[in-house]
Formats: sequence, C-alpha cells, structure tokens
Amino acid sequence: MTDTEKKLTRIGRNREMDTTKEYILMCEKALEIQELWKPETGDYVYSIRNGNHKDHLRIITNSDVVGCRNPYKPEIWNTTPILQRKRTKNIFIPRQDHLQGMVIDNVGCEEWWENKLFTMCYVFMQTHNMAWQSMEQLWLAFVMSERYSKQWNGTEWK
Repeated sequence: MTDTEKKLTRIGRNREMDTTKEYILMCEKALEIQELWKPETGDYVYSIRNGNHKDHLRIITNSDVVGCRNPYKPEIWNTTPILQRKRTKNIFIPRQDHLQGMVIDNVGCEEWWENKLFTMCYVFMQTHNMAWQSMEQLWLAFVMSERYSKQWNGTEWK
C-alpha cells in the first residue's frame, strides 16, 4: 500500500478524499483559494496549533463557526469560534465538489461540462507533466490554472 493510499479519508458512503501531506501543502500554498474560503459546517481543515497540541485534519462543526460552551467549564461560553483563535492556523482542504464549483460557476454548468471536462482530463494532464496522485490534486491544479494562471512546481504555485 502506498503512502497516498494510506492517506485517503472516508468522507461519505463509498467516497474518499486525499489527505496526504502533498495535497495539504498544495492547499496551503493556494492562497487565492484560502482567501475566498467562507467556513461552513462540513468543510475540512488541517489545523496547525502552537504549543503541545498535534496538527490534525478535522471536519468543521457548527460550534467551530459560531462558538460553543467550554467543555471543562460549562458555565463559560466561548464566544471566539475555534476557527478564529490566534493560536491555531487552519488550512482549508477543499473537496472535489468545492473545486468543481469554482470553475463551473464561472461559465455555466452545461457549457462547462461539455467543453472543459475533456480539457481537464486529457489535455491538461498531457501538457502539465505532473503525476497527480488524486483527483483532488488534479482538480486543484486545474482550478489554479484556469482561474489564476498558476502551475504547481512541487513546492508552490507560480
């Protein structure tokens, strides 16, 4: 089993998502996508925390967005949602449906599927000489190319 196979996270019935270090790095460096992100319940984030806490992938819950009661002191309401706390850096990890929406919204669904899907699946893969390890990596690269004219060089988008 390869490292990529080990790092697929089940996101629903019969669906898995790339959670490799490579994909997380690609997402972190896609600043345009990070800046557009409006957190919603169900989104995936990779949380990097200062201090003794481990970095980890998590799914956003409603309390992450609006705040919650302190589990150790129930009388205290944490008004600062977890996603806004200064000690934690959260990297949005888009699913395929997020990435598809970023390009479909620009053109219109039917026209996009008819004209661009072939481009993504064949021409894009042939001309960019990258060995994409997952459909999420391929879609992210396609979005960055189509919307921002940037290519992944293995460490950053240029």
